Amino acid sequence: MNGDSDDIRELRISTSQADAGCVVVTVCDPGPGFASQNPEQALAPFFTTKPTGLGMRLSICRSIIDAHGGELSIGNGVPPLDDDAGPAR
Repeated sequence: MNGDSDDIRELRISTSQADAGCVVVTVCDPGPGFASQNPEQALAPFFTTKPTGLGMRLSICRSIIDAHGGELSIGNGVPPLDDDAGPAR
């Protein structure tokens, strides 16, 4: 993504019920995945792979989710987006 307004970004957000009282929210994108052997490293404050990144987005998300009694985990190998769901815009 080069920042042009013509770029289309695909994102799939789905929910499912886990144990009683628990909900799983899954967010998938068609990106290249995490290069590191430990994708959880991307949740650490100030971790970034971008030259101008701050590395705070996922860390802030984790803090908010933790404050509400939830858990945030990330990883590679999520099934690719398929065409029947269509991209979120």
